[in-house]
Amino acid sequence: MLNHLSIFLLSISLMTNPDNIAFYDVPFACSVKPVLGFGAAAEPVLLDLANNEEVEAAWMNHQGTLIALIWKENTSKIKKQEILKFAFKAWDMIPDLIDDEQKEKLVLSFKSDEGWHKEGEVDQLSFEEAGEYADPENVKTLVIWNKR
Repeated sequence: MLNHLSIFLLSISLMTNPDNIAFYDVPFACSVKPVLGFGAAAEPVLLDLANNEEVEAAWMNHQGTLIALIWKENTSKIKKQEILKFAFKAWDMIPDLIDDEQKEKLVLSFKSDEGWHKEGEVDQLSFEEAGEYADPENVKTLVIWNKR
């Protein structure tokens, strides 16, 4: 059964020129649990990127070490750099573009529907982390509050 993410990724794979998908190294791994992305830090950046007219969608991997951006057709390299510079201004950096060799592997991972979180969903990683360190009843309350 296909969920909304699978359907979206399938539409990407059918309609998106692979040249429009780019992966970047980012500093959003959680310092307490490095195998988990720090969603609260990543979410504002991903939302800025996703709300830009040159970006179709923005995603972060589960570990918080990579973002995937689907750029609109014909977005220039200079424009991409400007957009990234603005989105990462608070971090005083521009993320490095992943090279083509690594990109091929990442595209397969990205299309597999495993371990990627769309902008607006990365805050769920914070709940996942909280679930390991907090009282389960408090985490349940946070999750219910977040769904309001």
